[in-house]
Amino acid sequence: MAALNINPAVFMTEGGREMSRIVFSAMMGENRKVAVLKLQDGKFEKGEWIPARTLNGDEQMMISFSDVPSCLYVELYKY
Repeated sequence: MAALNINPAVFMTEGGREMSRIVFSAMMGENRKVAVLKLQDGKFEKGEWIPARTLNGDEQMMISFSDVPSCLYVELYKY
């Protein structure tokens, strides 16, 4: 699994070939919580992100990867 931090609130994650789970949290010392604002499953074509579907509800509660390769766009917010 790999995660690329695009800016403080946006990540691109890639997983597959092994079962794994990703958890986001505020930085150490911050008295805040983190939640998912936008979660998309998709792919890159010619260097551009092409979303296939927007995930919500239960799909956002636990971001996990199975043995099938996938790529996710994750946008977070703090509260």
